[in-house]
Amino acid sequence: MSAAELSVSAAVMIAWKIAAGAARSTGQNIEPAHFLYGIFSLTNVPPGELPPERRAEAQAEIADLQRRFHTISINPQEIRRKLRGELLPSSLDPKDASISQPGGAVSRSLATRGAFECAESGSMASGSKCLTLVRLTQCLLLQEPNGHSLLNVDESTFKTLIDNLSDDGPRSNDRQGPFLGDSLEGLSIFQSIDAEALAGGKVNFGAIAEHFISLCELCWASGTSSSIEALLDTSVEILLKAIPAAQHAAILMLDSDDNFLLKAHFPKGALTVSTSSARKAIHERASFIWQRGEDLSASQMESDLRAGIYAPILVVGEVFGVICLDANAAAARFDKEHLLLVTALGHQLGLTVANRKLEADLLQNTKVMERLLTNFSPKVRDRLLLKARAGRLKLGGERSVISILCSDIRGFTRLTADMDAEEVVAMLNDYFSAMVAVVFQHGGSIDKFIGDSIMAVFGSPEADALHPEKSLRAAVEMQVEIDKVSTQRKAVGLPVCEIGIGVHTGNVIHGFIGSPARMEFTVIGSAVNLAARYCDAAQGGEVILSPELLERVWKHAVVEAVEISTKHEGLLRAYRLLEMRRPK
Repeated sequence: MSAAELSVSAAVMIAWKIAAGAARSTGQNIEPAHFLYGIFSLTNVPPGELPPERRAEAQAEIADLQRRFHTISINPQEIRRKLRGELLPSSLDPKDASISQPGGAVSRSLATRGAFECAESGSMASGSKCLTLVRLTQCLLLQEPNGHSLLNVDESTFKTLIDNLSDDGPRSNDRQGPFLGDSLEGLSIFQSIDAEALAGGKVNFGAIAEHFISLCELCWASGTSSSIEALLDTSVEILLKAIPAAQHAAILMLDSDDNFLLKAHFPKGALTVSTSSARKAIHERASFIWQRGEDLSASQMESDLRAGIYAPILVVGEVFGVICLDANAAAARFDKEHLLLVTALGHQLGLTVANRKLEADLLQNTKVMERLLTNFSPKVRDRLLLKARAGRLKLGGERSVISILCSDIRGFTRLTADMDAEEVVAMLNDYFSAMVAVVFQHGGSIDKFIGDSIMAVFGSPEADALHPEKSLRAAVEMQVEIDKVSTQRKAVGLPVCEIGIGVHTGNVIHGFIGSPARMEFTVIGSAVNLAARYCDAAQGGEVILSPELLERVWKHAVVEAVEISTKHEGLLRAYRLLEMRRPK
């Protein structure tokens, strides 16, 4: 299949026409930025200007692209406004760069042709016979030398977006749900406004000022002092007082699967809401007044509804739900002041819901981080939490000299042969609790527990110039605490044990490894193996030091030289700690 045999999707064709109008108004060829402006303007194209036979196809493509941007909190409407300001003359009415703009043909620039060739190649490679909006958007963004600046995001987020645009098929977790609906064209729109821009135009604020202030104060005062449900119920009451023409009011919120949940409504009991109108408000990020015309959704027909206002509950491009007002009285009329009032409430509720969601996420993330950082002393944990909150706790390692302490229960297998599993776990918990407390007291961190062994590090993840001395003092105090635990257990007839400890100082790679979704602190290097060898050589109640550690702590330790035999390293020089020197 050749590129010439590829068809162009309906959405791409419409975006092409908008891009041509924008380029024509400035006397240029169609650059990638013009085409991106056309793509980001698709949500503002009235349904009547879409080809009837391909309307559903175009709307599906537009909705799919919107979802891919919104999943990483990029607002296409903001991009469109930015491009409009950069591309179109200030004296030009943006409507003059629409798909209906007449004029001669406008050529694509070399960069834009390159983007088309890229998209065509990708389509052919995947076996598709159509050049789609998602694939072309990806290639156009790649043609922009500073694509991340264009979108006002960092390079990492830009890369995530490019990956998110890497295929044309719908994602498995994407739902057609509230974005496509059963009838996106079944309305006669009397008036609408961009809910994200909230442009009031010539509005009589005096007519709504009192109610506007009441709604704002309601949301501001809500903070965290009341439930969202109570806030939504009160909002419905205030709206119905402010807009007497409305006979029915409802607030629909989206759940995690993009289904509508009825959170507040009046009158109580049975309520008819046009879900297709609600989907339209979400899909287009627009508030609108509809009045009865020839094209109605099924619910509007069955309930004999005459007019209504639908406004999305949104903030920074994220939609949480929809406010729905309807009336079935023949004389019911809504005006632009009513529309602005409902739209403003949508923003206020969006801010409140987003703040609640952010608080919940922060609390959950803090709890998760605290659980993840339980291997670190409280002081180190607090510093790591501060780094995490500032976004500076990242994957990566560094090479430096640290001290490593390994402890192991002597004769563990023989000791526990006749013990129940619960008894073994209880014994380990008794000893480990005492030992971990000592490690933390001396600024160390627990790298891992391996059966009856503990590996602790000093001087990592936070640098500490005194790590050799601290590791040695921790080893000595651990043996003291172990004796105390054994005395307590023996007094009540419980099994006791002895522990050997080895301590070594050496060069390692240490840091957080894994993935952004799951990271783990670890230490890598031959020094880790050597610390384990010194531990293996220690008898119960002993502390064995490596020569490298003794070089740094000789002022504090009284030792005797020993040799230990190892399978892989052969004979190793080491030192048995006899006592700690008293400070002079």
